[in-house]
Amino acid sequence: MNLIYPDFAAQMHEKDFDLNGVLRVLKNEGVILLPTDTVWSLACDAIDVEAVKRLRELKASEDPFHFEILTDSVQMLKSAIRHLHPRLETLLLYHNRPLSVVIEKKDLSPGYFPLNPSFLTFRVVKDPYCYALIRTFGKPLLSTAAAQGNDPFPASFSEVSKAVLRSVDYTVKASDRSQDLGELSVMVKLSPRDELIFLRE
Repeated sequence: MNLIYPDFAAQMHEKDFDLNGVLRVLKNEGVILLPTDTVWSLACDAIDVEAVKRLRELKASEDPFHFEILTDSVQMLKSAIRHLHPRLETLLLYHNRPLSVVIEKKDLSPGYFPLNPSFLTFRVVKDPYCYALIRTFGKPLLSTAAAQGNDPFPASFSEVSKAVLRSVDYTVKASDRSQDLGELSVMVKLSPRDELIFLRE
């Protein structure tokens, strides 16, 4: 099972990736373009008000389902919410495919996230580069597919539009990610009775 948790973290080294350029951009309210577990995505510092505002403008969407918080671990995810239900935590730890969990506003830590939506979607990344980047940055990333509005999600770099390419401050090299991406994450939330509801499988 390919999990980015303690066993994997022990084998990961930030020096395996050149993170200096992308970290400088993230620390200065910038927006980056990178391949993730799912599709090519735009991302920024999830708790920087100006960076989040700019990402929303680039995305040209207010739909909260278009945005996702990426974390390097369940522990980082827990720092943003009041309580993570054991059923969701178990899924995050053992689900093979990328998994997104929807957390209602009442369960979010107050003042944590500047979007102030009715809910947020979180994902613990499994991609080695994303993991190393978030772990080194020390904060979660706000992410959205690298497409404007309701345009198709780009499964490969060649599908990213020129308009999007011109809008970002940094593009992550993907020499080790030549294969197409494109498989969206499984999405789940809890019902009022604490039952799992799969919104996307």
